[in-house]
Amino acid sequence: MNKIIVTEESSGSRLDTILAASDESTSRSQRQQQIEAGLISVNGGAVKSSTTLQAGDVIIVNQPDESPSLTADLPVLYEDDSVIVINKPHGLLVHPVSKTDTEQTVVGLLGTTLPDDGSERPGVVHRLDRDTSGVMVLAKTNKAHSELKAQFKNRTVNKTYRAVLEGQFEHEQAKIVVPIGRDMSNPSRFKVSPHGKSAETLLIRLGVEADKTYVQLTPRTGRTHQLRVHCQHVGHSIIGDPLYGHTGPRLMLHAHTLEVTVDGKPLELTAPLPQGFDHE
Repeated sequence: MNKIIVTEESSGSRLDTILAASDESTSRSQRQQQIEAGLISVNGGAVKSSTTLQAGDVIIVNQPDESPSLTADLPVLYEDDSVIVINKPHGLLVHPVSKTDTEQTVVGLLGTTLPDDGSERPGVVHRLDRDTSGVMVLAKTNKAHSELKAQFKNRTVNKTYRAVLEGQFEHEQAKIVVPIGRDMSNPSRFKVSPHGKSAETLLIRLGVEADKTYVQLTPRTGRTHQLRVHCQHVGHSIIGDPLYGHTGPRLMLHAHTLEVTVDGKPLELTAPLPQGFDHE
């Protein structure tokens, strides 16, 4: 993985132009192919070759072997006639960002398992960020889709995440209740804002090391980037977060458990912790 921070000199230039200038051994057309293959992101999100960047933007260039396999099967945690529950790998998008997007996604890998409703996100009732791993439920029927969407909307779904934070968090637990809104100076980011939507997160400290803290996070609301913004707000960003902290091998955020009701039956599902998340 290679990290490039856009300078003032390059501000306002296209992504492929900046990349070509950063390494003369790789041509602009080669960089365009890497972008189309999903190997390059900016500020943690997918981009196009023509995207214009600003000073301070963070470009991450992955090697092919660092990206999720395009042929690997998704780890399935549970499946019945109504739903399929997976352990989503980090680095994999949930659904295409546009109709012309050719990057591999959860929706693409599951294919005909999901209902054909004519949309770009069939069966999707909730999302995980590209760099977040863990448990995710998808509907296999339109009926299950409607029922699960209602549960997420009404906040009757219980979710917990595991994360590793920068530094030592001093409290055993904390309830973070601050509103979140889009950062208009950088639309790919969100921030704490008095004009934002209400957001609440419960944080429980599980263990501390010299320079990191292992925590369990329970979102009481479902705002975009909520956990990442709330952790940054209390002064301990999630390790490996290119948008709200520092870059690293991966974002240390994992959706650990999920409780939903399917066809009247309560389900409690757990995605095993990846390496580095379990405090000894």
